[in-house]
Amino acid sequence: MYRLLKEYLALQKRTQKIKNEYLSQRAKNCGNVHFYNWWNVDDYQSLWLYKFVQNAGLLDNTNKHLNFCSLFESRKVLDHVNDGVKIFFSGENLHLPSWAHYADALLGDNDCQLSLGFDYFEDERYLRFPLWLTYVFKPVLEENIIKQRCEELRYPQLVHREKFACMIARADISGVRTEMYKQLTQVGKVDCPSGLFHNDDSLVQQYADDKISYMRGYLFNICPENSNAYGYCTEKIFEAIVAGCVPIYWGCYNEPEKDILN
Repeated sequence: MYRLLKEYLALQKRTQKIKNEYLSQRAKNCGNVHFYNWWNVDDYQSLWLYKFVQNAGLLDNTNKHLNFCSLFESRKVLDHVNDGVKIFFSGENLHLPSWAHYADALLGDNDCQLSLGFDYFEDERYLRFPLWLTYVFKPVLEENIIKQRCEELRYPQLVHREKFACMIARADISGVRTEMYKQLTQVGKVDCPSGLFHNDDSLVQQYADDKISYMRGYLFNICPENSNAYGYCTEKIFEAIVAGCVPIYWGCYNEPEKDILN
């Protein structure tokens, strides 16, 4: 009996902790757009998805709530999100063991009305919406602005470049970035302004942390993903293209956005 009571009290404590986490997250949100289990951000109104909702007028003249859910806290927190429209969004590789409890992109939850991500799930509630879209395109619906941006990607700004290659990465969970760095330093100097192999301070000091402006001085940008999975193509290769660099890439089983990139 004592053991059962102890287990019951522990369960109650975990349940209350989950509820408190939900309430804490809800308190940080604003208006009728809410973000749960999101990555650390100082201002939710600066997020691409928030701006898109506002620019598209999706919540004009309505009291409905939009709840954007991600994976950076316990999935049980999302069980409390039951008012309004529930949308799951992830920019992570859900096939990694660390995200195994979100491998279904929340499609296993009947109260999830829409799921967005890198994968190619066959479900009427799922829309493939890779994270790189939020880096490349403005949060607007105007067709002319989208077409203009596509033309800029087709014909990037090409200027004289004196530097060989750069790699902007904070970590290397697969070991691929380290191997690419070792191989390419045998060809020329590889500048690394971020945490991994840091040897250059100019990204912050000279370019105010503007990666595109920084990369425009290089012929090549080493931009592998942190892991390999079909569909898992992030902003890295597109940032190289925008900057006019030749991307040296690894990921997506060598088919990054095969319907877009040659």
